[in-house]
Amino acid sequence: MTPTNPRSVPPHLREDLFRYYEPLIARAVAAWPTETSFPLPSDKAPTTFISNFRNALLSVRTFHWSTDLDLNKLFTDPPVGMRNAFVISQDETGLVWFRKKGTSGRFSIPRVVPAQRAEPSSYSAVPWRDITQEEIHALCTLIHFARLTGPVIIDGAVGQEQIDSLTSQFNVAFVYDEAKKQTIIT
Repeated sequence: MTPTNPRSVPPHLREDLFRYYEPLIARAVAAWPTETSFPLPSDKAPTTFISNFRNALLSVRTFHWSTDLDLNKLFTDPPVGMRNAFVISQDETGLVWFRKKGTSGRFSIPRVVPAQRAEPSSYSAVPWRDITQEEIHALCTLIHFARLTGPVIIDGAVGQEQIDSLTSQFNVAFVYDEAKKQTIIT
């Protein structure tokens, strides 16, 4: 469904955004199931880079831009493809990873991170208080579809069962800051 009128494409899904990320997507798809890292560009904040990467994926899926990418592999569920089997996140060294959800080992997405790893300046100063499970689900939906740029912090911990459910549905990660008793959603 390539639009005939370029003005009908939402700004966050423009073809030029997809073209910028296309080589990175191609590298990640070609290497799959091996996890792929990308150095963070100096001109982009981590949340912006990750959000734009996700938007580029959504853009090609929505508008079917002409590309040499293996779209069947990218947008088909496992075991044939990799749809909903990956997450895009930043690690503590500054690299952005395209990796399997819930993998174990050196490159797994951390569920709990020691407080000294949490960057207070990297998330908002005002956490969500008294949040419901439905509101957490809504936040994950908004982050996944790049309608809200994370990270978002909430008071307290989120149960492991809910984390497992949400990370299997959405491209989000949860980090618990033990010192502040807050959960960071990215």
